[in-house]
Amino acid sequence: MKLGVPIVFFSNFVPRQAEMTWVRQQPLHATFNFYNPNVEGDHQKIYWSARQDGVYHSWDNVNWNKNTNWST
Repeated sequence: MKLGVPIVFFSNFVPRQAEMTWVRQQPLHATFNFYNPNVEGDHQKIYWSARQDGVYHSWDNVNWNKNTNWST
């Protein structure tokens, strides 16, 4: 996964949690719900993007919302 380049996740409607670690000057870590049916509803295609200020989420690869911040 490259910084700022979206990845897409196709869901089989099973709740999943994800962990990301980004190593630069110091390791940054994020834990978040990769798929949560209470949030995603009937969206089957989910996009994720790791950026300098955190991890972002989209259903259409156009409109992005910050999902979580990095922790050290």
